[in-house]
Amino acid sequence: TETGQILWSGSIAEGANSGALVNNGIVYVNAYTQENPYPTNLYAFNASGCGNSSCQPIWIAPSGNASGNLIPAPAVINNIVYVGSYSNGAVMYAYDTITGEILWKWENSSSAGGFNSSTTIANNIIYSATTDGNVYAFNASGCNNLICNPLWTYNMGNGIVTSSSPAVTNGII
Repeated sequence: TETGQILWSGSIAEGANSGALVNNGIVYVNAYTQENPYPTNLYAFNASGCGNSSCQPIWIAPSGNASGNLIPAPAVINNIVYVGSYSNGAVMYAYDTITGEILWKWENSSSAGGFNSSTTIANNIIYSATTDGNVYAFNASGCNNLICNPLWTYNMGNGIVTSSSPAVTNGII
């Protein structure tokens, strides 16, 4: 960090268009390929590197498709990494941080928009917004099933389209 010298790099699909997240010694990057329907993958790298200048991911997990060229950045709490996507509607994924295994997901194929805002976590609740103006809240602990429904959904109305991440302060979104 003092010299700006690259310590290591890792190969990901073309089109990484989200911020990276570093948590507990792992770097997470959500990236898409440049081929229609723009499939995305969530990559996990050891933040300390691998002893070489080029490192392979610890794991790679499919994370849906890109919504336009906006790719949500992941969020982590309690050893679970969350990322939303657009894959024939809105899809929210929860992955094990160590293995990349999908712990649960939620799909809304009737949604006109996908998740393109980064996930916000507050008080064990996951918040994210879709391109069709809906804000969703999920229990970060899941629901003891592979498919978990949102705790609630709010439509902002009037054709509002959002790519901003929800902000939470003092229990207010």
